[in-house]
Amino acid sequence: MADAKSSSAPSDNISKKRKSNGKNESLSPPNFFPAIDDPKLRLPANRRKAQCWLVFREHVEVDRFVYCIGCSKWVSRTQSTTSNLNEHIEGCSGARERIKKSSTKNQNQMAATTIDRFMANPFNDKQRETAMKLLARTIASADLPIRLCDDQSFIDFCLFTSSGRFAPSGRTKMTAVIDALYEESELAVREFLKSVKFVSFTTDSGTLLSQDSYQALTAHAIDKDWNLVTIAVALLPLNEAKTAVYLSSILHDTLEAWKENREHIAIVSDNASNIVAANQILERKNVVEESLRCAIHTLQLAIKVVFRSFIILRFSESGCQF
Repeated sequence: MADAKSSSAPSDNISKKRKSNGKNESLSPPNFFPAIDDPKLRLPANRRKAQCWLVFREHVEVDRFVYCIGCSKWVSRTQSTTSNLNEHIEGCSGARERIKKSSTKNQNQMAATTIDRFMANPFNDKQRETAMKLLARTIASADLPIRLCDDQSFIDFCLFTSSGRFAPSGRTKMTAVIDALYEESELAVREFLKSVKFVSFTTDSGTLLSQDSYQALTAHAIDKDWNLVTIAVALLPLNEAKTAVYLSSILHDTLEAWKENREHIAIVSDNASNIVAANQILERKNVVEESLRCAIHTLQLAIKVVFRSFIILRFSESGCQF
């Protein structure tokens, strides 16, 4: 009996505990609770980027359990999965709160690092000049008003998206940048027109919603690869009545500036009487060799006459009076 008693309790403890490589491989959780800063608590050497390791730590003397620093409890673990650790986190408010704070801290650190990097490297003069040119191209290509550069909401947008590195200059500076961009484009267009043998021009006028009128002049040429190239070379404001004499006068100087000393050029327009007469004046002054009327516009006018005559005939046959 004595032998039986003396062997019962120790045998249970021995069955629950085994020593292997100095680690406690007990099947029951340890009965001690280390502090969070205990040097014997550590992250697994082969851990992945699993979120659970924000709150769990291994103990150098414990093999089958990991320690939750959110609630100070031991949780069993396996080497192949972390599902039971994630289940523990779902029911542990301390672990969830710690993960939330850690994630927020990491995000703030990343944002601060990004902003610090930008703020520590503001635009130099060359980068600022490049940014202004790109903005000028955007304004020109999208027909945006130059006053956009003075709009505070747009400035705030630029400051926010560039983290304070770039804010557009005002309208005066942007006007100068756009003027410089125009001069650069003008040189490129002139070089192209010099490289082709024949150039023709089309012209037309229009009135904006603001009741401002303009006369457009467009150049057309065929390049060395037989591609038709169309370039708007001028948009001339009309400050007087659109008489033939006035239109011919404003087109005269523009054509002389863009025809590059060519003698054989033609100008095409619609069938409006004032622009037809203006082009004839230019032809008599040898500014252009020939003035032509747009074939498509002429065809459209002919079709309108035919349809109008057909409608009048139908109404006449039905006894209707005009």
